[in-house]
Amino acid sequence: MDDTETQDDQAPTPPPTDSVDAPATDGDAGDDAASEAGEEPSTVEADRSDPVIERIGRDLLRYHRKNALRVAWATPLLTAQHDGELIDRAYGVLADDELVEPVFHTVQRNGRTWQCYRVTKKGLSDGS
Repeated sequence: MDDTETQDDQAPTPPPTDSVDAPATDGDAGDDAASEAGEEPSTVEADRSDPVIERIGRDLLRYHRKNALRVAWATPLLTAQHDGELIDRAYGVLADDELVEPVFHTVQRNGRTWQCYRVTKKGLSDGS
């Protein structure tokens, strides 16, 4: 009976695996992506309306425009004034507007690893 119970326990295991594979092909994964995409813009929109995030974003964009060839994460002054999470959220708003883009380089600050960014052509030409 233990063998039967083991077989019964193993029999239900493949259907969840199949059901996990099925949504990826059926489009449920698309629904998950849409729900994630639905959550992310609301966060970015909330960050856009935050005056602190807006000011940090302006300072970051000004820095990246002056140093167009430099790949960086923030400035020493911004890092000293603000929490890394605020700076990262400001970069998220700028990246959402396609003014900066992430690059395959990271930097260690305050014991955390942060994604570096560089300015895009749109970020250089945008006069805001």
